[in-house]
Amino acid sequence: MLGFDTVYFTSPLDEQQFFEKARDENRLILTRSGKIISRLKEGKYYFISHNHINEQLEDLIGKELILQSKHLFTRCMECNEILKGIDREEVHGKVPDYIRETQESFRQCPHCKKIFWEGTHCKRMKEKIKLLFND
Repeated sequence: MLGFDTVYFTSPLDEQQFFEKARDENRLILTRSGKIISRLKEGKYYFISHNHINEQLEDLIGKELILQSKHLFTRCMECNEILKGIDREEVHGKVPDYIRETQESFRQCPHCKKIFWEGTHCKRMKEKIKLLFND
């Protein structure tokens, strides 16, 4: 949602592979795991200490780890791929008719083919994000 190029690790990789992948891809590791922090020998990382998402985001904003607002909603929240614009005519039969008739622009994930548009949920998320950024 915030436009980060994100890889979410659950545990299919062993720790060494996890650390190597982060290093090779020049990734910042965000974690709440003290175990991971204690085993990091090198690389970029940030320990997330708060429990609630708003406090976590405020902390990341304060550390200038959040990207600019122009990056909001630019990635697929399923695949992490950058979304591409798609013509309204091309979404016919792929989104509800009401959505196609009332929305001006659509974007599609080039990987999973999921289609996105700025519905009311985007407006609510943008308002919440504006409050976090105090602007």
